[in-house]
Amino acid sequence: MEAIIRTFFIILIFTVSSSYAFACEHEEIDCGPFTNWYDVNWLDMTMKDGQGRGDAHWVISIDKDNNDSIIEKDENYDGNKVNGTLIIVSGRIMLTKGLDLKEGYEIDAADGPGLMMQLLLNVLGYVAPGGPDSIKGKIDVNHKDEEHPIKVTTSSASGVFGTPWVAKGFLEKKKNNIINYNIHFESTINKNDKYTIEMKGQWANKELDSLQDNMSIEGWKIYTIGPYSKKFKDGTIFDYGAQIKEGKYNTLGMLRDEIQRMETAPNKAPKPTPIFDE
Repeated sequence: MEAIIRTFFIILIFTVSSSYAFACEHEEIDCGPFTNWYDVNWLDMTMKDGQGRGDAHWVISIDKDNNDSIIEKDENYDGNKVNGTLIIVSGRIMLTKGLDLKEGYEIDAADGPGLMMQLLLNVLGYVAPGGPDSIKGKIDVNHKDEEHPIKVTTSSASGVFGTPWVAKGFLEKKKNNIINYNIHFESTINKNDKYTIEMKGQWANKELDSLQDNMSIEGWKIYTIGPYSKKFKDGTIFDYGAQIKEGKYNTLGMLRDEIQRMETAPNKAPKPTPIFDE
């Protein structure tokens, strides 16, 4: 649980390649209700730490057909401010601009948004199990759960928000089926301690523009996402993470061609499963 709290505020990236549905099914993790709230493709999220250490604002756009995502980030934790953009291409390549990712810890930063996004969508699934179509106008949220801890997972991290947990606030459907949410969430950790977080923003499944192959990626940092090995004097470590990618790529199309070569290589790594696959 401490890892979740820590990674939330060092979030520099979000990866669509993190597989919620895959991990819950194949690793026998009970991750709660996989409801229509996971049909989201655009999410405005403001997450404020109830312990008073900071907040994060993300606008996330997801192209499920191409397994792409764009994340605009504005974060502040313990006085450290982050403002920049991240793009995930085909669930295999990560582009960043304006984000300073610490070498060797890139995947830790990726876990925060994935875990917190799952927390939000799971909470919505419990408080409004009928999904977004069930919201008519404005409804109050006042939900207490003493039986179902909320478990969240990515390709490299997982955690549990323990019971009893409480969600209070409201949901409100606006024009174009956009749903406003404002939820105060309180969970139990270490049996007695409380962890609180304020979650507010907008949920939507709407028409979005796809990333174009002629988009210039000059000035962007490029990382590969997936399993890797690293040799040390005492042996070899096998891990999952984001590694700087060497080479010159001027456009997004050039990068997609490289991803295609990665996919067809004889020793290719397994392709990550999108987080929103059902």
